[in-house]
Amino acid sequence: MNKKNIAISLNKNVVLAAKEIKKQFSDITNIKCIMFFASHLYDPNALASAMAEQFPDIGWFGATSNKEISPEGVHMGSLVAFAFTSDIIEDYHLEVVENLSSDSLDMEPILNKFVAHYNRPLRDLESDKYFGLIFIDFQSKSEEKLFNEISDSVNMVFLGATASDDWEFKKTGIYANGKYYRDAAIIGLFKSKRKFAFEKIESVEEVATPLLVTKSDLHSKILYEIDGRPAAEVYCEMNNLNYETLNKDAKSSAIDGICRKHPLGIKIDEQVYLRDVSHADEKNKSLVMVCNIPEGMEVHFYRVVDGVLANTKPQMKALHKKYNNKIDYCLTFSCSNRLEDIKKEGNATDFYDLLTELSSIGFYTFGEYYTVPVNHTSTYLILLDE
Repeated sequence: MNKKNIAISLNKNVVLAAKEIKKQFSDITNIKCIMFFASHLYDPNALASAMAEQFPDIGWFGATSNKEISPEGVHMGSLVAFAFTSDIIEDYHLEVVENLSSDSLDMEPILNKFVAHYNRPLRDLESDKYFGLIFIDFQSKSEEKLFNEISDSVNMVFLGATASDDWEFKKTGIYANGKYYRDAAIIGLFKSKRKFAFEKIESVEEVATPLLVTKSDLHSKILYEIDGRPAAEVYCEMNNLNYETLNKDAKSSAIDGICRKHPLGIKIDEQVYLRDVSHADEKNKSLVMVCNIPEGMEVHFYRVVDGVLANTKPQMKALHKKYNNKIDYCLTFSCSNRLEDIKKEGNATDFYDLLTELSSIGFYTFGEYYTVPVNHTSTYLILLDE
């Protein structure tokens, strides 16, 4: 298991935590860029200042996190960091998108900066040589909007996640350029020296025939109608749920609602992309979504399987086999709901061991990205040891 490019601090003092990260990277002389995930318990502006002081000449970026992932396990209240060294990437460029929720968002100037940096149209960048990473503040609620803005301009896969906190939904943000940002995204485009791959894992089973989304508001993340009928009514019918009790648990706890066990989804080229339901709006029987589905697309109905760990373990083992046990690092962005599923089964320690085997570095999120935004999924950028 490789740990060389991974650093972790459990120190609650932001200055000392940043110093510990610097110390652990002190023997690495070829760092080009640092990615980190910081507990929402840290004072974010103080942490940004501390990181800027410790790494004044190295680009860095990151996000707030619910829980942090490292080869040592899953942590609460930590700072974990990954060093992109010159043996991993040849080049990179970072851009911050501010005022992300604004109706006047214009991505063209940002995208042109990437074009200028690489001196090539973005669509000409080879997908086996370039990869993208994006982290977005949860408060912006603009994941779909941002991905819609960039999808027609790029040819490579973008991975990443929505910044999170411990189900408080108010202490989220992203880090870059020596600062902490709200209502913003950080976009990184990397030219890799390593072979790399993207993978995702979900633990669901399809329970009903797909239907057509007939009314949806992507900006507000509201699914109004499925098959020309109120979305919440159809959702309950397809999942054999009682509409009257649909919101009962969700009102008291974001992680115990009935909807959490019944994500929706879309399929692209037979790949499943899940969309979590937050709750039903009782005024119009619509569904308030964590990640929405556009009008005109088929919506698929899923149920989270019983025994998420038992379902996940062989999938993660299969990753080792698929890549001939040559996984050097595994950048991991996993849905916080998936962790809650596993914790409720009472065997979270076994799951942590699987992450350790993959040399994982990442965090538990409020939404994952795999070319498009997804929920209730674990996504991976696998860097191979050549």
